[in-house]
Amino acid sequence: MDKQVATAVSALEFPFLHTRNLFDRGSRNLLTSAYDEPKLAQLDFASPPAAIHCFWSASPLNALVLLGLRSFVHHGHAVSLYTYDPPDELARHLPSGVAVRLAEEVVPRPIYDEFRTRLDAPGFSELFRYAALYAAGGWWVDPDVVLTRRLPAVRNHFFCSQWSGVESGHLLTDTVLHAPKACRHMLHLYRSALAALRQGIGDGASRDIGQNVLTEHVLLRAPELKRHVFSPTLFNTIDRLETDLLCTANRDAAELVSDPRVIGISLWNRSWTEAGLQLGRAEPASIAGLLSAHYASPNRLTTLAALHSSDKGAAYRGTTGHHYTRTYRSLLEPLMLRPVRIMEIGLCRGLLEGSPQADVPSLRMWLDFFPNATVFGVDISDFSWFANDRARIFRADQSSEESLRERVVKELDGTALDIVLDDGSHVGWDQQITFKQLFPLVAAGGLYVIEDLDIDPPEASSRPQTPTTKAMLEHFVSAGRLLSAAWSREQSELLASQIDLVEFYDSDCMLHFHGLHGGLAVIRKKR
Repeated sequence: MDKQVATAVSALEFPFLHTRNLFDRGSRNLLTSAYDEPKLAQLDFASPPAAIHCFWSASPLNALVLLGLRSFVHHGHAVSLYTYDPPDELARHLPSGVAVRLAEEVVPRPIYDEFRTRLDAPGFSELFRYAALYAAGGWWVDPDVVLTRRLPAVRNHFFCSQWSGVESGHLLTDTVLHAPKACRHMLHLYRSALAALRQGIGDGASRDIGQNVLTEHVLLRAPELKRHVFSPTLFNTIDRLETDLLCTANRDAAELVSDPRVIGISLWNRSWTEAGLQLGRAEPASIAGLLSAHYASPNRLTTLAALHSSDKGAAYRGTTGHHYTRTYRSLLEPLMLRPVRIMEIGLCRGLLEGSPQADVPSLRMWLDFFPNATVFGVDISDFSWFANDRARIFRADQSSEESLRERVVKELDGTALDIVLDDGSHVGWDQQITFKQLFPLVAAGGLYVIEDLDIDPPEASSRPQTPTTKAMLEHFVSAGRLLSAAWSREQSELLASQIDLVEFYDSDCMLHFHGLHGGLAVIRKKR
């Protein structure tokens, strides 16, 4: 491959991929945003999860690989893991949902045997991936990539670039690929990689053959594919030369992975092995530590709710909880690493009613779940003692519009909120004037959530008469009108015009004990 030609092309068409930008961590994602923006329409995140193909053979599964595979299954993907090892033995160590496939049905065993004494399995997978995509089509994802959200549907091709390696001629990385079945480009890449491996064994270049032939083909032989090349931000925002960022808690890593374009994070298994690093020794607050904890259970939010004694989880004080966390997981998981701004109204269950609990369980849960978030808490009681660099506390009475305006809206000073959760008094009037004041502050596409719609507190009798919030929202869903005594007709029309959709979800305890459905309302704002 003519590395000078490849480097020249990449410098012209991918100007952000310069060695100096690898070390400019504060602006790397900013450098790539204009490049990716017109391409993002190729990615359809609304479609059902697609199948994933990957490869592992000739060595025990390690913690990084198992973490990646768990993330694939967690997001609903059917996973085919190809191997030349005895399939039953490998299957015993795999997460449920990963199917073992015979690799020899894709690339004959004699070809594998030809190389295995001189080349490790990851090196052989450099050619195997192209044969697998030619045979089956779909996504190829190396098992040391951890998904942070479901893979999108892609009609044709997907390629991802990387920060380092341009000077060596491999602008593109082959860790994540998409191609249609029987794609002529995949057939060419398989044959080219096979020829390069036979020619290159022993010269130290075998580990890069896959990405070298890929870069050469896309840049020089099939330039029509360049429109399907995305920046490193989507999967390789942390580079293979930066494994220290993955296993230690630091702001650089947190900011890099917080970009909304991030779909997965390459953990670079080979780099960890060469550096003598282990997942079990990663700092808990590091990216690797957080991802490991997240995929250790089916629903980490439910685990965190139990840890902090929040009634949003599956159980609360020995009885059935609301289990809103099952809904929140599906809604909020794609935002987990982003710098979201989340507000909760009502910070302590039953404090005014004499409950001994005087902590802020939900805020602690959100701070743990969203490591890059700013959390805003609103309560009629004083919880200012909890304020810190990631948590702002407002003391306000949600039954008073003046209190909300002066102590919350004015203090926010135009700050847009990505998520608002009303778990306050549960009184319909209070919920509706709070919605009137705060829904305009929700960012386009953001969420406004109202919990415990079926709870009717005694204080309701002292408030102005208005339809229950549940009845109001059900009427909006059926008739498109938002009727409430808490606002004027003009305000009603304005609020209704900003709503994209309203969905209802059950509270487990209200369903179990009272047979009531739809205790949780999720309102999405229009973009």
